[in-house]
Amino acid sequence: MIVFAFDRDSTVDVNPPDDGSPAVPLEWVAYLAHETDHEVWATGNQRLAEEADIPGDEAAVQGYIDRWGNPEDHIAARPAPNLEEQVLDDPHAPDPDLTTAVYRYQTEDIRPSRQQRIRLVGALFPQADRYIAVDNRYLGFVNGWEHYLGWELVKEIDAFAELSGSSKD
Repeated sequence: MIVFAFDRDSTVDVNPPDDGSPAVPLEWVAYLAHETDHEVWATGNQRLAEEADIPGDEAAVQGYIDRWGNPEDHIAARPAPNLEEQVLDDPHAPDPDLTTAVYRYQTEDIRPSRQQRIRLVGALFPQADRYIAVDNRYLGFVNGWEHYLGWELVKEIDAFAELSGSSKD
């Protein structure tokens, strides 16, 4: 299974890049989400969640709560509330940085950073074979994630379709 994290703006064809580069068709995003066993999430502009009927920030936060419980409880258990880097005795405990990000989203309405959002989605699916972020902002530095600009993913899929003799439509 692959976990895909999609941005919308300057990535998907409902809001393509200004430079005329190919954008990922919305139909591809919806196909991956609804016709395959892959996980497909909106991690950029949340309008994509509605347009492609895929989960977004709210579902990721709820997934965190379902898996690890209330982030406030984890913060309260820290030696110091602002201590995000700590030794974790429990290998199944949530990432302290993501805990703080989810807590701030819930209590202060501060959206996690882009890289925190894709890390959060990835943490919900630790068994995935690959993690792919499709975004107009570079995210190749996020550990474990492959990054594609929209046009790069289009090119990869087109090349695969040519090699396999299949159509992307």
